[in-house]
Amino acid sequence: MAERGYYENIRERVDKAEADGALIQYERTDWKGVEENARTDEERDAVRAFGDSISDRYLPLHILDLGWQCQPESVLDEVGPDWQLIDAGAMNLVRLYGPRRMMLAPQVTQPKKQITQLSRLKPGSMPFRLARNAMMNSYLALFDRNRQKNPSEDPIDQLVIYTYRELCAALAILDTDRDVVSMWGGAHLWGLDEVLTRNQFVLTDSEWITAVRKE
Repeated sequence: MAERGYYENIRERVDKAEADGALIQYERTDWKGVEENARTDEERDAVRAFGDSISDRYLPLHILDLGWQCQPESVLDEVGPDWQLIDAGAMNLVRLYGPRRMMLAPQVTQPKKQITQLSRLKPGSMPFRLARNAMMNSYLALFDRNRQKNPSEDPIDQLVIYTYRELCAALAILDTDRDVVSMWGGAHLWGLDEVLTRNQFVLTDSEWITAVRKE
């Protein structure tokens, strides 16, 4: 999630790189339509719950009026006709994570709980302001944790949600001789960087672009 201007800034850079001949690759865990491939009712329920959690994940930000966007709401979601989706499928994630474990994962269960609790608060009230400040601080802490090599305390979560998907992205980059723009969240950059460095890639430049500002 970020402020609107951040996404507009990134989109300008992506469009320019594509115009100069770069291949655009991006992450997105697409769960729509995959439940028909479920082997069991448990798998089907887990995929549905996973998809619902993605749809609900950012609603608390809007309820609390933080003024932030998530990527699916931004100009980066306007996918170009030649962009490549590079990510692990939702069903693969559910199976590797474990259907029952996925149903109980915090990233799946928390959004609906937060929405229910926050919807009871009166905008502008002290509880609302406290919840707003707590939500902002929790996301800022998440941003800081994403700089670490192992942002998740759950080893399977680390392997499936992070490492597995990062390897998919890295292999896609290594599979082409073209310049590539690979759009992934900050939590995944360590894994991408590690694989590319082991394949004679060298970091030549970096730039800080502010995503959000704390009020």
